[in-house]
Amino acid sequence: MKTIVSKHKSLCENSEPDVIVQAPIVCTLFGDFAEACLGYSLLACGNLSITVAISKRKDNLVKVYKTNSVDKKRFALNALRFRKEDRWANYVKGVIAVIIKEGYSVCGMDITLEGDGLLADNVSLSTSLAIATAMGMNNLFNYGFNQQVIVRIVHLANTTFNNETCRVGDLLTVLNGKQGKLVFFDHQHSTSRYVKYPFYGQTAPYKTIIFDSKVPSQAMVEESIAAHELTIEAFKQLYSNYKDIPMRDIPESDITSRIVSLNEKYRQVCSYVLRETKITLEALNQLEQNEPVLYGRLMNREQVDLRDKLEVTCPEVDWLTKRAGEIEGCKGAKLVFDGNSGSVLIMITEKALPQYLERMEDYGHIFGFNPTWREFIPEDGAKILYSK
Repeated sequence: MKTIVSKHKSLCENSEPDVIVQAPIVCTLFGDFAEACLGYSLLACGNLSITVAISKRKDNLVKVYKTNSVDKKRFALNALRFRKEDRWANYVKGVIAVIIKEGYSVCGMDITLEGDGLLADNVSLSTSLAIATAMGMNNLFNYGFNQQVIVRIVHLANTTFNNETCRVGDLLTVLNGKQGKLVFFDHQHSTSRYVKYPFYGQTAPYKTIIFDSKVPSQAMVEESIAAHELTIEAFKQLYSNYKDIPMRDIPESDITSRIVSLNEKYRQVCSYVLRETKITLEALNQLEQNEPVLYGRLMNREQVDLRDKLEVTCPEVDWLTKRAGEIEGCKGAKLVFDGNSGSVLIMITEKALPQYLERMEDYGHIFGFNPTWREFIPEDGAKILYSK
């Protein structure tokens, strides 16, 4: 926290922060495409985060500083319009615009941003940065917003002001995450519950490690966005054939046996999403039954479907998951969505990890750059670090 205080003071005319908020980036372990069928997801607050420091100004200007790239944006409170060139600052601007539109009083602010989460993809960044901004302003101006109001404001800001994808499950996970716990989210009813995550700590037989493949982000981000849009459109067409059952309960056999009329791409996509939500339920059961080997097999099954059915992959991800399958002590490997493009989560014994890490030298020779890695431990949700 000392770092952002000093940076805020140096960038903001020696102004001390009035409030500092930290918000994590969401990591989706299973069910990233579950929203299309209103299915289930297993989520957590990941190890990447954003820290936001805010102080009041005496005018109607908002100045936002992004410390990792020494980038600065400024705008007036009476001219809150989306501007493509403002990029990441639009996520801050959108929250302010919604709050003003709802009749709340706002003055000018200096806002400083830091943290490894600032490099996350737009969907992840918009969720966490908007949550942090809303929480900070709620504290700074004593609005008295409860969690439901914060979720509504952020959802409006991201979907209407910024025209970005914004999932309620992600918002609630950012707000309510707990260290060592996953969030099992039901998209149909917008309900959730915690699940103990057993793969960390000294006594854990297996640990989970995230490898950031370091692939150029834009290609995979665009691929992921296109896949999400495709799944939603496919289910709109599929569900036009059904009226009395939830989308997630449509029999996959109706699709594979061609009982319903769909083009081949939609058929493949719908089949994948229905299978994904069933795998997520199975993964939940294996966690609760403390069956790590079976949980790892589900990771592998899901990775095969992501590659073959949804075609969301790249050579770097395929290489990392394939090498994991060659290590005896590695029980599972799959692409996860944690804000970084091409992140692979592996479940492995501590004894086998050095053997897998030795393979990374080959990775560097083949692709020309090296992955980074960190242990995955679910973290706490967004919190106020400091308030005057």
